[in-house]
Amino acid sequence: PVKGYSSNKYKILMQDKDGKRFTLEATNYSERLSCDSADSEKIHKALLKGGNIKFRIIEKRTPTTNYSFSTGNAEWYNNAYRKLKGK
Repeated sequence: PVKGYSSNKYKILMQDKDGKRFTLEATNYSERLSCDSADSEKIHKALLKGGNIKFRIIEKRTPTTNYSFSTGNAEWYNNAYRKLKGK
């Protein structure tokens, strides 16, 4: 977990299940990263595809501070989103 006491900017590198790569931006205001709507939509679409999605988050002020993780298998996301939408 990352605790932020001021607004820090981050670069997010994301790779979807097809190997397509994206560069996104986010701001950490407390314990969560916030993306603009366009970058949030890119993450949402990658999750809807399912599969393994890889992320690398890099703090812009100190690029040596970075975090890497993957979703494993995001096949569950599409079903959860469909249920949330009531379809």
